[in-house]
Amino acid sequence: MKGYLVWLIVALACGSMAELLPFPLPSNRDKIITQELEKMNTQLNAVNIAIKAKKSRMVLRQNEIETVLDKMSTLYKEIAKLQNELLSENLKISKVNAQPPQEECPSSEKVNEYVQQIAKERADKMIAGEREPKEKTAWRERLIMLREQSVLNFVPKILD
Repeated sequence: MKGYLVWLIVALACGSMAELLPFPLPSNRDKIITQELEKMNTQLNAVNIAIKAKKSRMVLRQNEIETVLDKMSTLYKEIAKLQNELLSENLKISKVNAQPPQEECPSSEKVNEYVQQIAKERADKMIAGEREPKEKTAWRERLIMLREQSVLNFVPKILD
């Protein structure tokens, strides 16, 4: 009986010692699960590296696109600025060409309005690059009318 009692005490002691361990002793199944988890972890790390590489490529492409868009916007601004300069130059040229001497002009306000109107029409035509025959004839008729009224001296030079 003493032998059984010793075995009982040893068994109880082993059981209580097993409960005191911080982690259970690994079994064969736990080893397999650990190996699979390690494989999955390495695969996950590979996927994370691929995602980071793709993200960096996308950031580079986005930066390239932004620089191209910035260049385009500056070019559009420069084009608009040049068109405005061209319009103002055409207005100045039209004013110089169409400005009659102040002594001969009966009402300078009407002439200035007419000069501005002609200048705007000419600038619009030059920017658009298209001249329609109807507009040409209307413009020539106006100039002929002015020449007949002898308000402007430059009209014969333009019509020739």
